[in-house]
Amino acid sequence: MTEVGAGVHVWPRTWEMLKRLGLEESLTKLLATPPKNEPTIIFQFRKADQPGGVLLKEWISNDAAVRFHRAELQKALVDSLEGRCRFHLSCRLQSYEETNEQVRLRFENGLIAECNLLIGADGIKSVVRKEMLQKSGRLKGDEGSIEPIWSGEIAYRGLIPLERLKQVMPNHRATKLPMMHMVVYPITQESVVNVVGSVRLADEGALWAGPQVTEVPKEEFEQRFTGWEEEVQALIKCIDKPTRWALFAIRPLSCYAHQRVILLGDSAHAMTPHLGAGAGQAIEDGYVLADILSKYSLDLEGSLKEITTHYDRIRRPFGNWVLRESYIQGMRSELTAPGLEGLKEGDAKPPMEKLYELLETMVRTWDWAWDTSVASQHTKAIAKL
Repeated sequence: MTEVGAGVHVWPRTWEMLKRLGLEESLTKLLATPPKNEPTIIFQFRKADQPGGVLLKEWISNDAAVRFHRAELQKALVDSLEGRCRFHLSCRLQSYEETNEQVRLRFENGLIAECNLLIGADGIKSVVRKEMLQKSGRLKGDEGSIEPIWSGEIAYRGLIPLERLKQVMPNHRATKLPMMHMVVYPITQESVVNVVGSVRLADEGALWAGPQVTEVPKEEFEQRFTGWEEEVQALIKCIDKPTRWALFAIRPLSCYAHQRVILLGDSAHAMTPHLGAGAGQAIEDGYVLADILSKYSLDLEGSLKEITTHYDRIRRPFGNWVLRESYIQGMRSELTAPGLEGLKEGDAKPPMEKLYELLETMVRTWDWAWDTSVASQHTKAIAKL
């Protein structure tokens, strides 16, 4: 099987938005079972870095997270837009010029287009972000945000047909339950298991030499997890062509919008995957921006300053917070966060009290995904502004 994209977590906070947008029915078709309001295991946390791994904690909640294959989720979202917008493919932005009346876009294929408002959702290597920071004069303090930086981590990824995993290990817990960390969970109506194993090699901001994503021999993946429990070895055994990803992110920005230009998704807050929140934050950006635009639709041109100001003040603090917390959560998972000096990988007799305290902290870091609502927060923010 060739991997196309990866798994996407949708936490309850994001699922609420998707339902409000009328997408519940089409997206539920991608799931083996619809979300149920009953106690569900979100993750099992295991100390798997030793033979005969140990179950440390089961994270249980009434509101389940849902998980999609990225390509399937994208197709469902694109299908929902049929007839309501136009797609122009093979158009990579080269630069833009902004005037008092419009934004002129220049693409590498020679195409020139004009628009009233430019929404840069062009990913972690965003041309719009680079241009906006340079043109707005906001480079001071944002130098580390123009180009993405290496987090110091790599991740090995692969997709496993569920039936193959059952053949190798019939009672493997990943056939029924999501696991942390390495992160393992089913997608594609629970017919495929998504596997991501992260390894820290250096400090954040170190230089990475080589391609960001590449296929590697299975032996390299195996060596990174030598000595881990049998279930981890079974997962690696089932991945014929693992890929290695250098995990990049950007540093928090001082602005998400300026004049006629707005940043959305990874262009604004590209993050590491350790909170499973990157896609959800992009959806949140779009939801909030669409609501703001609808409120000013009768006077879009005369309200550009209010639109960009409101979007920036609402989304930037939270988007930046999730970005940094995702990085810190990765350090916790890899036992490299400050305060974890007494814990190390492969230790057969770690200070268990400290380990349990760590897991409680990790679960609390996701409280916002369960206990907060985008709609209510946005309504209060708009009223305040």
